[in-house]
Amino acid sequence: MIELWQADTEGKYKHAAVAASESSFSGFGRAATNEHGFCDFETIKPGRVPGLDGRMQAPHISVAVYARGILLQLYTRIYFAGDPANEQDPVLALVPESRRLTLFAYTDKSRANGWQFDIRLGGENETVFFDV
Repeated sequence: MIELWQADTEGKYKHAAVAASESSFSGFGRAATNEHGFCDFETIKPGRVPGLDGRMQAPHISVAVYARGILLQLYTRIYFAGDPANEQDPVLALVPESRRLTLFAYTDKSRANGWQFDIRLGGENETVFFDV
């Protein structure tokens, strides 16, 4: 199962203090993968949000992966390839440059405005997971 959390296009997260009538965007999604390990989400590209230290982060989607045989969920992020803000993102900067490509979604030419992100639980191009 894949779970997503993200800000809206203005970089704001939905929370209890935001009235339900203000926005229909929840910023949360959860889906089971099919027998081949695939799932799709339809969402928006999030805006930039400040980190704990106040520095702005690049647009990203936070992801939790739940799977049989994994005792605790795995956390990663989806960044958008080609976004100029990636160069200043403080979390992305913690990842060795040779491993950063595993955190980028790429445009999916088979769908209008579509992005593809592959999560790999092992192997040469294993997705970077964060210890949070």
